Amino acid sequence: MKIFYNNNLIEEDELIISPHSKGFQFGKGIFSTLKIVGGKIFFLRDHLLRISHSLKKLFGVNIEFNDNQFLSKIETLLSVNLLENARLKIIFFEDTIGFSTIIKLSKLVINKEPVRLKLSQEKRGDNVLYKHKTLNYLQNILQKENAEKKGFYDFLYQDYNGNILETSYCNIFFVKGNQILTPFKELNLLPGIIRNRILHNQNLKDFQLIESKICSNNIEQFDSCFLTNSIHGCVGIESINDCHFSEIGQNLFDKLSIY
Repeated sequence: MKIFYNNNLIEEDELIISPHSKGFQFGKGIFSTLKIVGGKIFFLRDHLLRISHSLKKLFGVNIEFNDNQFLSKIETLLSVNLLENARLKIIFFEDTIGFSTIIKLSKLVINKEPVRLKLSQEKRGDNVLYKHKTLNYLQNILQKENAEKKGFYDFLYQDYNGNILETSYCNIFFVKGNQILTPFKELNLLPGIIRNRILHNQNLKDFQLIESKICSNNIEQFDSCFLTNSIHGCVGIESINDCHFSEIGQNLFDKLSIY
């Protein structure tokens, strides 16, 4: 598989990163993952804006991205790798020469089956890193793997006040009647691209879209709930611990579709 390392198109096994790179040693970097279907790249501008915001907020790095340059590189990767559907990852990390960029593709695998979640026993405190997709994703990876070993799709995090936050890789929404609720972005969570798109989705004008504090002790009051991320879109939740939910109605599910 060919990748871009800065402006160089190379085979992925030709990539050499210095062991002195802070991105390699300490995970000093930012990434974002996008979905490509039929050659269409979804929400590139949104992802680049979020990367730019994180680079400035965390590292004081100001970068103005040229969308057309990224688009050209991505289209080149699709062509040389003979792909139309793909998972796209854009990585910015501190190298020995400053900040470097990797753009890579991988196989697109999508899950649409309802999932089972378990409330994590780990509580989150205040940490600015929760709001950014840094390369130090070890906690997310370990938690997801641990949840799968226990027979669940993932753990659902909460803070020390019992407020629902997110899973390792997804935001969460709850549905009650004509209300669709999601945790406040001011809490210790990553405000995802799809989350933001849903909150501004004109197809949902018949619903109240609400950002709110959602206590883990009160989840049984909701009719249904679903996860969102940039690869899977919207995925229904079958249960959280022993609390079971109805399937999302087809009418609402169709309106939630943004791809």
